[in-house]
Amino acid sequence: MGACEGQRNRSKGSLTTMLYALGIVAMILGIVVSVALHEVGHMVPAKKFGAIVARYMVGFGPTLWSRTVNGTEYGLKAILLGGYVSILGMYRKANPNTVVYKDSARHRYTQAEADRMSPAEVADLKPTMAQQARLDALEQLEETEAPGRPFYELTWWRKAIVMFSGPFVNLILSFIFLAIALCGIGYQMPTTTIASVEPCLAAQGSCQAGDAKSPAAQAGIERGDQIVAWNGHSVSTWDEVRHAIADTGEHQARVTYVRDGQRHTASITPQVVQGQTLVGFTSQMSHHRGDLGEVMSDEGKMMVGTAGVIVRLPQQLWQTVSDIIHHQPRPTSSVMSVVGVARISGEIASTPNTRVTAGDRVGSFLSLMASLNMALFVFNVIPLLPLDGGHILGAFYEGARRRLALVRGKPDPGPSDSARMMPFVAVVWSLLIIMTVILIVADIVNPVRLG
Repeated sequence: MGACEGQRNRSKGSLTTMLYALGIVAMILGIVVSVALHEVGHMVPAKKFGAIVARYMVGFGPTLWSRTVNGTEYGLKAILLGGYVSILGMYRKANPNTVVYKDSARHRYTQAEADRMSPAEVADLKPTMAQQARLDALEQLEETEAPGRPFYELTWWRKAIVMFSGPFVNLILSFIFLAIALCGIGYQMPTTTIASVEPCLAAQGSCQAGDAKSPAAQAGIERGDQIVAWNGHSVSTWDEVRHAIADTGEHQARVTYVRDGQRHTASITPQVVQGQTLVGFTSQMSHHRGDLGEVMSDEGKMMVGTAGVIVRLPQQLWQTVSDIIHHQPRPTSSVMSVVGVARISGEIASTPNTRVTAGDRVGSFLSLMASLNMALFVFNVIPLLPLDGGHILGAFYEGARRRLALVRGKPDPGPSDSARMMPFVAVVWSLLIIMTVILIVADIVNPVRLG
């Protein structure tokens, strides 16, 4: 008997490990697909508007496969952790009065002065960070054979569309994943019908001789009873029942329930155990499918919640570091890296709860994918370079500047020189790298756990 039991435990452990790994792989593939489609969102309007799209790659590192079609190289790389699209001409040549070079004596040279120098003289100068970005962009334009025109030549509204379309794809994916999870698969929802009644509220987890009956048992509540009112107020959802119990505290209340079609009323006095107001019964779960209105509502809440997390990001990072130092468990609402999200996906797939069906697991995974894509949308529209939102803001600034010049009868100032923001971009990149390292370390040494 012992050998058989051991074999069953080993088989169960192997299955759990396999499901955990499957959940992680599924999330990695989901992230790759989400990022790849994000880049498709940039690429399609860019090509539509005639911009030069040199390459579209899924993954990073060494190229495993590629093919060039109409001047654009499409390929698959070895490290499947994202992807990118290369739209050439993001930065234009500097204005004549813009400082672009320095010499060893730290003398500054404008673009107009550099244009009057020989190539050899310019080669002895050190370009500014912004000028180096411009030179790299212009060099790519000279080397490419892809058809089209530089990105900076697009009208401001076309630039805005190209940059917004990437995160907009993630918003659409979030809606699709959530709609499939809520409307297609559905989810388990607690009802006002009683699933079980605890004989007592034992602090040690099991009743002992002499323990007092639970409030529900004393009131005569039984499995299958349906709670319809609490203290004379009708209740139709389990949340309403829970709130009514919490509001009651340790005072006596009247509970009305239906049993075998007959209404009954009993007196019940909840008990407060470890800060929780309890009565000793649990809810019966029922499968529920939502509608598009529910999806829209949840999407809105998800967007607001994600934006709130990003606003509190410095505080969240500080709390994450503090939790590591003081060996405190991280809350489920804690911000996570890709490592943490993949780990949660593994726990969803391998949870041993027998009441959780395969459909529940798939639905939870799709909901997690919806949250991830919403995070990609909200994060990318932050109006800071190098994020898409920074480029969108730059496009609107260019449009406003050109419009103002037209109204004032001034010459067209031309495309905005976004390369001048490169020092700021370097700072943002540094902060993003630091944030990523902190979260990855936290997700390894002090991960967020579902339960």
